[in-house]
Amino acid sequence: MNSKMTSVFFPGWTKFFVAVFLITNSLVAVQSKTIVPFKKNIDQVLKEWNCNKPQSRLVYLEDEYSDYNPAAIYLPHAAVVQRCDKSIGCCKTGHRCSPAEEEEVTFIAEEFLRGKKMKKEVVLTNHLRCECQSISQERK
Repeated sequence: MNSKMTSVFFPGWTKFFVAVFLITNSLVAVQSKTIVPFKKNIDQVLKEWNCNKPQSRLVYLEDEYSDYNPAAIYLPHAAVVQRCDKSIGCCKTGHRCSPAEEEEVTFIAEEFLRGKKMKKEVVLTNHLRCECQSISQERK
């Protein structure tokens, strides 16, 4: 094969192989989907994910600490608390997994501001008990 023929012949084949590669990979992606059977899904939702007890959640001080100073640096800048919310328990339509009992918990954090380090008592809400509550009656 001469060089003129090679440059004309191979570019077309290269495009063809690239197209075959892309089609093959997209078909593989479609074929690898997971199907969860109805019984397994409903058993998990109703038995394992019911609204019966709070679960651990990471909360950021900037979102929950009432005396948060955005000019300061906090260590740690987050805390783990127990919470009830719609992601931890399944309730019937029109209801949400909400706290039925709460307590305040004090965490010690260090605040760094203008070269000074201070201990801070950070008070956050911890949920003790969950229950399904009507969305219209949910406590705010």
